[in-house]
Amino acid sequence: MLKKNVKKIFDLSVKKAFEEKLASNPTQEEWEKFLKEFRVSGNPIYKISMIDSKAFTKKEALNKDGSLKTDIGEYRAMGKVRGQYFRREKGNKGQIIYNNGKKWAVEQIYPFDSIVNKLKEFKAKYGKILFWNMKMPLYLRNAIEIGKNNKQIQLKSGLYCLTQLRTDGRATIVNCDNVEYIVPINKLLEEGKAYKQRS
Repeated sequence: MLKKNVKKIFDLSVKKAFEEKLASNPTQEEWEKFLKEFRVSGNPIYKISMIDSKAFTKKEALNKDGSLKTDIGEYRAMGKVRGQYFRREKGNKGQIIYNNGKKWAVEQIYPFDSIVNKLKEFKAKYGKILFWNMKMPLYLRNAIEIGKNNKQIQLKSGLYCLTQLRTDGRATIVNCDNVEYIVPINKLLEEGKAYKQRS
């Protein structure tokens, strides 16, 4: 298992150093000492792992001027090798809800991001924005109907809990009876006049 994981190390010089150490058949104590003392440009490596791998299209990976993007969704360029991206840790710091001129949309604020800088960026670009996060109380000012044709359900005005925001423009909310509903964000904001209930 250890040799298999070492093969996944992206940096060739680091991989070579680890392979050479493994070739010497170190004891557990020697291996732990090697990991503790190993340095890259004078810096220790705290964790070596392959978190994820993904192929990007040119449209996803390149800016308009042809340069590589620093961020592609939940991936960020952090490696020493050009074009090497690392997946951000799970979770987020919240979401920005903004109107792109056609509809309300969602932008995740990932752990690598600065909330302040992200809010400034989107406010300058789109004007009015909202900052929502999971488990927040959401008040529905007006009743709304969701569903299609004969399967429409009316959501009464009142207090709900926001449990998920999708980048496809839908939100999951839960009422006081713990019943879950998936609602388009446009409907929540435009028809329901939903707003973040302050505690």
